[in-house]
Amino acid sequence: MSAENLAAWILLIAGSIFDSFSKKIPLLLLAAGSIVGIFLGNRASLMDWIYCVLPGTGMLCLSFVTREKIGYGDGAFLCMLGQLIGGGKCITVLMLGLFLGSLAGIVLLLFRKGTVQTKIPFVPFLLSGYIIQSLWG
Repeated sequence: MSAENLAAWILLIAGSIFDSFSKKIPLLLLAAGSIVGIFLGNRASLMDWIYCVLPGTGMLCLSFVTREKIGYGDGAFLCMLGQLIGGGKCITVLMLGLFLGSLAGIVLLLFRKGTVQTKIPFVPFLLSGYIIQSLWG
């Protein structure tokens, strides 16, 4: 396992725990992960770096447009994750996370355990997406 993947696993697990219990992602975790991503992420050019943070930047814009229905921390977490695993893998993890999160939301609605306004932590779904991507990617 590469150092980038190990760091991604550690950060995803830690982020999932924080997000699940407090629905917040600590700034220290994001800063530490970003610093690790800068040093471990072996990017050749500025365009590579931009490509890596593009999924997270899109989520940050979506957070702004939806007035934080999707938290800024989720977008920042994706920017950090993209630095570690690369833009292509980050997009795959994001799509899988969105799909799994949507399924969870539908199940909550069907069983009347939540409403449309129920807040669901997103990083655990990113972790699930990363697991799937790692197994079948």
